[in-house]
Parts: sequence; structure tokens; C-alpha cells
Amino acid sequence: MTRTDEPEVVADTARVRHPSHRAATPSDGKPRAPAGTPTTQTVADVGDPPRLAPEVKLAGELEDTGYATQQWIAERDGAFVQLTELLYRALEQVDGTRSIDEIAKAISDKMQRPYTADNVRRLLQKLVPLGLVLDAQGNAAPPPEGASALRGPLAINLRMALIPREAANRVVWPFTLLYFPPVIIAVVLLALAAHVWLYLVHGVARGANQVIYSPGLILALIGAFVLSAAFHEIGHGAGLRYGGGKVRQMGVGLYLVYPVFYTDITSSYGLGRGARLRADLGGFYFNVIFQLLCVGLFAVTGQEFLLIVVMLLDVEILYQLLPFVRMDGYWILADLTGVPDFFTRMGVALRGFLPGAKKAQLTPLKPWARAVFILYTVVVVPLLALLLFSAFKSFPHVIATVADSSVKLTTSFNEARAQGDGIAAVSAIAQVVLLWLQVVGLALVIFMVSRRALTALWRWARGGPG
Repeated sequence: MTRTDEPEVVADTARVRHPSHRAATPSDGKPRAPAGTPTTQTVADVGDPPRLAPEVKLAGELEDTGYATQQWIAERDGAFVQLTELLYRALEQVDGTRSIDEIAKAISDKMQRPYTADNVRRLLQKLVPLGLVLDAQGNAAPPPEGASALRGPLAINLRMALIPREAANRVVWPFTLLYFPPVIIAVVLLALAAHVWLYLVHGVARGANQVIYSPGLILALIGAFVLSAAFHEIGHGAGLRYGGGKVRQMGVGLYLVYPVFYTDITSSYGLGRGARLRADLGGFYFNVIFQLLCVGLFAVTGQEFLLIVVMLLDVEILYQLLPFVRMDGYWILADLTGVPDFFTRMGVALRGFLPGAKKAQLTPLKPWARAVFILYTVVVVPLLALLLFSAFKSFPHVIATVADSSVKLTTSFNEARAQGDGIAAVSAIAQVVLLWLQVVGLALVIFMVSRRALTALWRWARGGPG
């Protein structure tokens, strides 16, 4: 899915919900969140009367946040820009016809304190680098960074939109019926009963034996997970639509080392906490519905491997709840605390400790939200450092292992083809493709981390004799 992050200065990426939804592996973004990474801004004059940049929309208050003061958001080119009320009120008066003097009078009336034309000009000059207001020559600042195919190691990369805005909203609209409270209660009760029956009465041993002795069923499992991942994304979109938001697009991409589906639910920033959480949890809710469908198919067909799908989806849900990278659990934590994007804020805070770096002015958080943010940073930074170190260290071994497995699977493919077993042959090919996709994903993560580190080093050393 996709959102924009903390916007006092600029929202940097749309949040793609979710970078966690795996489309092709046994197992999603906010881009998402108004990104407020303070940046160095050059002062550019504005025309009189000032004019809004194209495609700028005022989105109103950023509701239910962990910020100490109320924040307001505007949207530009799919990104949300977070503003103080004063900047938002100034932007609100820019319609291409009001002069700066008229805007000053309107703001004075709105804010109940006097503002001069010079005050307003300085306010509008702050909005020019953000691409919200045109400069004196009628030019708009370039859009936020992040339009390239490779966005960052913790973002969805190589994204390809498959379903545009209007079609995506038509697709998810019928599924909003599943969010009516009586339906939710019925689904939850049925799911609880099904899980008690599966784990305490029936068990999954027979399903595991069926898969082990019928390797072709691996292909069926992969297909089931592709369908469940797509259904998961529909759950996010339907949850957003039920709350009054609109899906921007749906597509596929690569997150970390796995191919994923994603649903862009950036518009959830204009909703309250409850509606945002509904969209966050919608993927899990639809996973549960998919599990019930599998149990129903088992009751009709007697195919035990369908119960393995249920069990693996439970594992996937637990995995998705981990908040350490931008998976469902991360966005749930962000919306519970009202801190739009921990990683963006964390990166700005950590860069401030580097020698020669400017100390960024981050929007203050409420005491409890600040405590959660500090705890999250203390836990996640060492963990991510360890994971990145492991990725670099294990990469040669991963390539060797995948190459060896590919040789064995190629042999299995040849044997299956010789015996006329088409399902086993296709299953072997699918497993080879999945293995090499993980190698490609890991290589991209290493490349992007190295590129960012070298770029940061180059900027830090720029101007020095060496």
C-alpha cells in the first residue's frame, strides 16, 4: 500500500500498503505517511497574486496523531505535505486572485492576530520549495524524490501499477459489504471455531503427508498463496473504501527479497485513527475469510492440503505483525501511536548525530508518543544493522545454495518431463523462479544500502581537499 509521511516540510513517499503481501512466495504501501523530513530550502520569491502549483489539494487536519500540536496536510503529486496551522491557513487563501495584502487581512481575521504583507510573503516563500506555491516566475518546485524504480531498501521497489484508480475502486467496492459489523462478528466467530477444530481436533499431519508425497501440490500451495495475497490487498482497499477513502492504484513490486502485491491507500491520511486501522487490519481480516473458504473447500473435497494453506496463512499473519520493517504490523503501530512513519523520523533524528550534519527540527511528539518512538528506535536500529550485516555476509552463500538447488530442481524437471508429469515439471520451474527472485531481491537490498552509504559519504566529504 502507499502513504505519505510526516509533512512539516515535505512528505516524501506515498505509502504502499503493503510491502508485506507476497504474491509469489509461501508465506502488500503507506507508499504511505506524510513524510516530514526537513530539508534545506532556498528562498524563492512569490508572485502577487500568488498561485497554487498544479495538482495541489488541501486535505485538512491530520487527525488522531501523536504530535504535541495539531498538524495540517496538503497533497501534491501523490505525496502529503505536513504543515503548521499558520502555513495551512496561508495556503488556504491562495486562489490566484487574492493579493498578498488581501491574504494578510484574511489570515489576521482567521488567526485572531495581526499579520502584515511581509509576514505572509515569508510564509508563502516557505511553501515554494515544497512545490505547493508557484514562484515569481510561475514555476513549481520539482516533485518529491522517490519517483525512481529503486526507492530504498525498506520501500517497495520495481513497482508496476496493474489496476488504475477508478478500476481499483470498482474492484474493492463490492467487498465493503464484508465490513458491516454483523458480518465481521460472524466471520470472527466462525474463524475461532475453525481454528479450534483444526488445531485441537483434526490436526494438520495428514495434510503435510499429502504434500510430501505429492510434490505437485507445492504448485497448488504457491497458487493458493498468490490468490490469498491478492485477496489480502483487496481487504486493505475495501477497508479504506468503507471508511470513506479511495484507493489510488493496485499493482506488484519487490519488497526486500520477495515479490509482492500492493494497494496504494495513501488517502487514509485524511481519515481518523479508526478508519486508518480498519484499512491496516483489512488484509488480515481477508486472510481469515480466505482461510474459511479453504476450510469450506476441504469439507466439500476432502483435500487435506487445503488445511496446510490455513496453517501457513496463520504463520504469515504472525510474520506480517512484526513491526520491524514496513509490513502490516509497522503501519498498525504507526496508526495506533499517531506517528505517521517511524523510519522517516528515525532517519532524520539519526542523521543529526553525524559530524557536520545540520540538526533537523522535527515536529514535537506528545510525551507518551516520544517514549514509544525512542523505545522503537533503540530496538529496531541494532536489529536492522544486524540484518543488513547478515545480508552482506550471507550473500555469496545464498547464491551458491540457490545455484545448487536450481541444479537439483532442473534434474527433477527433466525427470518429470520424461515421465509426462506436467504438474511436477511446472512445480520445479516455479520453485527455481522463486529461488532466483530472492537472490535478485537480496542483491537489490545490498545495492541500495551501498549506494545510500556511498552517497552520504560523498556528500559529507564534499568540499574537503581529499
